[in-house]
Amino acid sequence: MTPNILYIHSHDTGRYIQPCGHSVATPNLQRLAEQGVLFRSHFCHSPTCSPSRASMLTGRYAHENGLYGLAHRGFRLHDPAQHLVHVVRQAGYTTILAGMQHEARDEADSPAWQQLGYDQYLGPPATAHETAVSLLRHNPPQQPFFLTVGFEETHRPFPELDDSDPSPDYTQPPAPLPNTRETRRDMAAFNKMVQILDDKMGQVLDALEASGLADNTLVICTTDHGLAFPRMKCTLYDSGLGVMLLLRGPGGCTGGKVIDSMTSHLDIFPTVCDLLGLEPPEGLRGKSLLSLVGGSTEYLHEELFFEVNYHAAYEPQRAIRTARWKYIRRFDNQPYPILPNCDNSPSKWVWLQNGWRDQPPPDEALFDLLFDPNETNNLINAPGHKAIAADLRQRLTEWMVATDDPLRLGRMPAPETAVINPPDIISPNEVELFPANESVLAADTLPLVNGHLDKRPFFLEGGKLGVLLLHGLTATPAEVRLLAERLHAHGITIAAPLLPGHGTRPEDLNEVRWRDWVWEAEMAYQHLATVCDHVFVGGESTGGAIALHLAADHPEIAGVLAYAPAIKLALPVADIVKLYAAAPLIDAIPKENVNDNPHWQGYRVNPLWAVVELMRLGREVRRRLGEIDQPVLVVQGRQDETIAPECGEIIMAGVASAQKEMYWLEQSGHVVLLEDELGEITAVTKRFVERDAWNARAAQFG
Repeated sequence: MTPNILYIHSHDTGRYIQPCGHSVATPNLQRLAEQGVLFRSHFCHSPTCSPSRASMLTGRYAHENGLYGLAHRGFRLHDPAQHLVHVVRQAGYTTILAGMQHEARDEADSPAWQQLGYDQYLGPPATAHETAVSLLRHNPPQQPFFLTVGFEETHRPFPELDDSDPSPDYTQPPAPLPNTRETRRDMAAFNKMVQILDDKMGQVLDALEASGLADNTLVICTTDHGLAFPRMKCTLYDSGLGVMLLLRGPGGCTGGKVIDSMTSHLDIFPTVCDLLGLEPPEGLRGKSLLSLVGGSTEYLHEELFFEVNYHAAYEPQRAIRTARWKYIRRFDNQPYPILPNCDNSPSKWVWLQNGWRDQPPPDEALFDLLFDPNETNNLINAPGHKAIAADLRQRLTEWMVATDDPLRLGRMPAPETAVINPPDIISPNEVELFPANESVLAADTLPLVNGHLDKRPFFLEGGKLGVLLLHGLTATPAEVRLLAERLHAHGITIAAPLLPGHGTRPEDLNEVRWRDWVWEAEMAYQHLATVCDHVFVGGESTGGAIALHLAADHPEIAGVLAYAPAIKLALPVADIVKLYAAAPLIDAIPKENVNDNPHWQGYRVNPLWAVVELMRLGREVRRRLGEIDQPVLVVQGRQDETIAPECGEIIMAGVASAQKEMYWLEQSGHVVLLEDELGEITAVTKRFVERDAWNARAAQFG
């Protein structure tokens, strides 16, 4: 007999239920676990409300399915037909929704439940248990059926405590939080609500049993993400990603099994297809859980990937987790936590009153989950962990490239219908919402110097020899296009990314850090390396400094092409001191002669904080020159007044390369790739990459 499906789910519950070992009485969920299968290391993909559910119910990553923000704030699935309900409905299932869904919002001519493929809607979340019970007990749906029962619990606000409730003094707050009177009372209120949830779920499960349909119905019981407490919901810590999953019914989901290996919400869709004998749609990212349940395999995943994009505010993050390690990368470059993404609560105020707002989150984090399960000891710079961080960083980059993650190209786009909060406020209710892509739209209308030129990243496909070309500070890929086209004419494959903060507004450049430029270059390099056998990295000015940094990170890179590399600026010490002092106070200073070159595109001003970041990058590159042993070509103009004249000499003396060449241009200034000696540069570069450097590298590796 074809199995039925009961998908019963909650809001913001994480794993804080009795079967997962927490000191809260949830007897109905405990009974469900003892009758079925409990997954102790189960994770959502994107720990915010709509993206988590959409990833589970489409089987695709949030940045792939389109719902990487909240549905009620204007984000939409790219294709609602990818939703699991549509798939089972086409397979002959009766589809019914009681209560909550979070994957669509009502439109004027299209209720959300119809958009998602449900045949029938029984009513709102407050009465979901009552309407589902009535249906199962008195009017069972035509079989096979897919019944969704969704609850608002345990979303804030929590119920008030009264004298009949246990004293909160005997409650333990969640692990990320201090044990204070306020956090204990807050957690006690959560415990009260989760018991309400357990009672409602128990009523539905009892009705399913009374209907005689339980043995032929797979119960899928889960939640969207972690609790609505600080450092939980909307974070990529396990406290935000870890969620309950209980299965009971056909497919061997009986007997009180407990599974410890890592599983994901993305595994739910293929599990349903496996159980029902349906051909899985193309593009599913998970694996069926039934092999784990049946014991034919011990684990499904060596690694899981996670993301956050929009919640109340924009907070782009990505992460990779293995059984032992977690690596998290932030892309927002904000010097403070994004507080509107944390629901208001007494626990939140405890942290705020003690300086939470002044604690910047790390751009990168590495955690040893065996010795540090609460993820409090960031090992990203710890001795002995560099190789682990590099491996996880590269695997995350490869995943972003393989899944065409838009974040690798810069800010995640938001639909015109979306609204968000500013990132620098405290509460999501503090100020009026504004259009999510307002700044992007404004940037599109801001004139750049030579704004008619194409500022977009580009890729010119050629042969198996590749060159990565990186533009300079305040510029765009247009700066390297002339050289790129000349090299491409000789069969060389070219990649030229747009570095973060460029091509939009000068103030955007002040918001990013040099590591973001390196990260973007890293992703472009990884992509180029998948299509070329040998890759040279190069760039002008800032791009040249980044290329040197990449070479230090990647010994497999074939060589470095540093054009006017900005590893040290032509500034006296006194001016550098003034610059550091002025950067926090003055956004930018005007440039001179910005209209002189018809091929240069970029900002009319120098954002001062970006210049500070460039100097920090230069200092880091100078420190790491000894790690570079690839062939290096440095091209520098005699008339350059932007970088220190000794930049080339510093590189020549510092690198460990057997093959290195310093080439001077007698007439050129700083922007050497757009000046009269470009023909010379092209010839020298072509010779270097096709003969000198290639021969030297081949000899080195045999």
